[in-house]
Order: sequence, then C-alpha cells, then structure tokens
Amino acid sequence: DDLVTKGADEPYRMFTSRAEHRLSLRADNADLRLTPVGFAAGLVSEERFDLAQRRRSDVEASLRRLSEFKMPISLWASKIEP
Repeated sequence: DDLVTKGADEPYRMFTSRAEHRLSLRADNADLRLTPVGFAAGLVSEERFDLAQRRRSDVEASLRRLSEFKMPISLWASKIEP
C-alpha cells in the first residue's frame, strides 16, 4: 500500500522499511519464508528443506508455549523489584 500511495524513486526495488508487512519480510526469517519456494522450484536440497521445516516446527512450538504461559502480576512484580 505504501508503495502505491507514496511512490518509489527506484521502481525495481522494494524497500522493506516501507513495506506494509515489514515484520514478516525480515532477513532473519527469510529461510522460513523462501526455502519452501526454493524447494518447489528445485533450487533447494531436500536436506536443507528438512532443516528449515524442523526450524519452523521449533519456532511454532516455542510460540505456542509462550502464548500459553501465564503468571500472576504479583509474581511478575516480585521479579522486577529490587
């Protein structure tokens, strides 16, 4: 949307800092986003694809654990007070 409303001086480049979904376009998660595409195109080995799938499973499991974590506010407060 930003590229349409604000324009770009370099039409062949996409600036991730102005991208609408810039958090999902970070370099640190590029392997999770692009490895399946590369594998489907025959550019990524099965070994590399399996490694990326295991990492994806680990990330999803960690996010599930974090979303289920609960701790009373009083306990949080006791952790940060000197």
